[in-house]
Amino acid sequence: MAAHIAVSIVVALSLAASSAGADPTTFWGQFPVNVTNGVPYTIPLGTGSQVTATMTTGGSQGMHGVSLDTLGRSATALDYSQLNVLGIFNGGGSAAVTTTITISDVQMGTSHKRGLLMVGAVNGLSSPITVTSSVPGRVATFTLIGSFDYTPDNSAPISWNPGSGTFQTGAPIANDSRCIVIDLGDLETDGTLTISLNQWLNDGIVFAIGEEWLPNVGVPPSSAQAVTFRPLHPNPARNSATLAFSLPTASPARIDLFDVSGRHLARLVDRTYDAGTHTLHWDLRDHAGARVPAGLVFARLATPDGVLTRRVLVTH
Repeated sequence: MAAHIAVSIVVALSLAASSAGADPTTFWGQFPVNVTNGVPYTIPLGTGSQVTATMTTGGSQGMHGVSLDTLGRSATALDYSQLNVLGIFNGGGSAAVTTTITISDVQMGTSHKRGLLMVGAVNGLSSPITVTSSVPGRVATFTLIGSFDYTPDNSAPISWNPGSGTFQTGAPIANDSRCIVIDLGDLETDGTLTISLNQWLNDGIVFAIGEEWLPNVGVPPSSAQAVTFRPLHPNPARNSATLAFSLPTASPARIDLFDVSGRHLARLVDRTYDAGTHTLHWDLRDHAGARVPAGLVFARLATPDGVLTRRVLVTH
């Protein structure tokens, strides 16, 4: 697949911990057939998981969700029925434009095991592709799962180097690279993941974001018996954020706020609540009354039944 584009894929992820004891299943997020520049889309991942994906570009290339059936399943030993990718296909030329893919507002189900990223059909003129994270040391933990041919004419080698955070290929124009899949790990304490490249305008590149999860890990409690902690909104939050949680019975509840480094910012509540749903409003200030810095904030609800964590991006 042969274009020159600066592509930046921004991934803000917050994934819940998983259980063990079952065979994992993979679900690749399904992008819309036709993707509109700058419009956010809800992309389902796994069971009860979803992200918001927004694709923006300064060029006129097309962006389309494509299903590749079970391509790559054997090579990666991942169990999935459909490899759903986002293809960025270009009209040709030698100019460079900035393109971004933002994956944000991630809500993972309780069976989450790990996140997955696939990049493929890269031409050597678009290489390297660099991955960075706002969490120090995060990229160095990403490991290679496997690679596979996108088509017979897209079969040149492509490598992943976690030390430098780069995908790299020397694929010639007539034979773009294979697809490569890396393990993003459990991103419960995540940051912002940015994937950037200088994409040649005659190059069409495919990307996929997915999740491996553990089905049949036991029967979860019914909604009438479970503590729930809804996602904070709005997200991102500029002036305030709303938190809501539900208790099946009267119970103590404590909500603490932490930044991405684990520093305690504030304690919103610490008391006993009646059964039912309770809503709180946070003015984005810490325990000293100062507005918290822009960035990811984690809200942790602790009850006798356990701990639930949600995250919100604070902006100024």
